[in-house]
Amino acid sequence: MWPGRRLKGEVNSHKPKWPRNKHKRSPVAAITAFINAYIKEQRTDREQQAGQDRSRKWREIFTLGFVILTTIGVWKQYEEMRKVYGPVEKQAKAAQDQIILTHPPRLSLNNIAIWPEDAAKKSAIPRLIPGNKISGEAFVVSNGSEGTTTYRIKCALFWREGPLPMYIDFDEFPPCGNLTPSPHNRVVNIQSENVVTTSPGDVFFWTLNFTVPDDYRPELQLYFVGFMEYRDSLGSRRATLFGRKYDIRTSRFEPVKNSPPWESYE
Repeated sequence: MWPGRRLKGEVNSHKPKWPRNKHKRSPVAAITAFINAYIKEQRTDREQQAGQDRSRKWREIFTLGFVILTTIGVWKQYEEMRKVYGPVEKQAKAAQDQIILTHPPRLSLNNIAIWPEDAAKKSAIPRLIPGNKISGEAFVVSNGSEGTTTYRIKCALFWREGPLPMYIDFDEFPPCGNLTPSPHNRVVNIQSENVVTTSPGDVFFWTLNFTVPDDYRPELQLYFVGFMEYRDSLGSRRATLFGRKYDIRTSRFEPVKNSPPWESYE
């Protein structure tokens, strides 16, 4: 028999035997590998998060710097515009003030209308008979280049025989009536019976209510007099004085003749 030659049917008793579990991991090794993998993953996540934080911080710094530079640029442009347009603005303000001085604001008593208290229409003409109750309205118009702010308003509706006196104590008479904005505008701001703020073209009016005296006679004249003190935007004090007398022939309140102090503007 030749060495190393195996006869038919002979079992090779020299076949090497390999250990069965050589490549199988132990439970401890598997747990250790899992922990190492988890730690590595967490470290990678932290590194990525840190990189994102650094990137966001640099973006914020860049944005802040851009905003600061833009603000500085806008401020410089504003300063340059002030240098250029400052004199123009002053000239425009001076021109506006000159217009106010040339065309000052003015409050004027425009119309006074009276009618019987029980009349169906305001166009009815009142009859001056003792005991008759009469209602009415006195309209004030704001004219001029700008509005006004009044700080003192006084008026009186009274009967008198003869011309107007040289001096009238308005405290002797009751208030003229409630101040009311005209329904055609809503700009008038009436804060009290003395403080009224208007714009050009605004209208407000007093409501009048009185009774013909029992001792009425044709010699008695019905007067409506008063004054309005107000200021313009320049702070200038201005005043409007009015004196009207009811003419029974025309059924109108007419300015009192030969009494310029009662129909004037200051």
